[in-house]
Amino acid sequence: MISDFFKSSLELILYLVAAFLITIIIIYIVTKSIKMYSLKFSANAIQKGEIIKQKMFITKDQYELKINQKLIVDSEYLILGIHDFKTNKSEFASFAKYLDANTRHSYVFYDQRGVGANQPFTPGNQATLLADLDEILTELKEKYEKKIVIVASGKSALGALYYSTDTRVEKFIVLNPTLNPPYPHSARTKQLIFWSRLFLLNTTIVEKYSGFDFTDDKVIAKTLDKLHEEQGQYSFKEYLQNNRMKARVYHNLNVASVPVVWFVSNNDFYCNQKQAVKLSVKVKNELFSTVAVPDFKHFWHWAENEKNFTKIMENL
Repeated sequence: MISDFFKSSLELILYLVAAFLITIIIIYIVTKSIKMYSLKFSANAIQKGEIIKQKMFITKDQYELKINQKLIVDSEYLILGIHDFKTNKSEFASFAKYLDANTRHSYVFYDQRGVGANQPFTPGNQATLLADLDEILTELKEKYEKKIVIVASGKSALGALYYSTDTRVEKFIVLNPTLNPPYPHSARTKQLIFWSRLFLLNTTIVEKYSGFDFTDDKVIAKTLDKLHEEQGQYSFKEYLQNNRMKARVYHNLNVASVPVVWFVSNNDFYCNQKQAVKLSVKVKNELFSTVAVPDFKHFWHWAENEKNFTKIMENL
């Protein structure tokens, strides 16, 4: 009888220990998953974010973002250019030349963390896109009395649309939105994503890439290939964050309180026709509109393209 009592007690203790361990594991998995998907960036605030000599923007944690800025005192609009994921502000070099020659608009184009002329930033974290944009909007609105139009590209545009209800923004112009992978994942990438998801590992992902699939310009295609070779790899955390921003895009478009103009091509590997149709069905906001740039590839705006740049100005 005593033996049965001890046996039952031991079983109960083992069950309790097992339940406790399983609870700890579940809490660990949930907590880490939330952190991996999170788009909140906790920076050690040392100062207020500010533009320095129209050459850089220093964030509150004193990271320096190199900028290309032109300020026209009496201009009505200030265009804030946000380049695509893992490119840099040179993506807007031709557009800046067009603005210089044909308009009197002020502009700011900047390199995001870890790319272009900026210092390395590891580990990669797309939450910095949203945090830095918030600081830049505050600085521009306080410093200049101008209407801010965000011109955003690719995956970064999906992040920028988190500010679609922000009163600091006058309008969004979205170029070459990214709604699907350009290529099917390789078997190796699928395995890497599977094991990373299973064990919540912040591994590095490198995908297939060819510059000519995204532009017909030979020089730009070579530039894209070089950028992909040097900075194209990204973390599993960034993969999850980009997916979260993509999943949220229809909501952000439907609740937008400012006009959103969506430039889309029928020859963009990052936005196939199925996704384009899905977009038109899911978004019911009257402030949302689309502009077709037929037959152009993903980075059509990287090269000189006066016809389509004029379309952007017509929709400003």
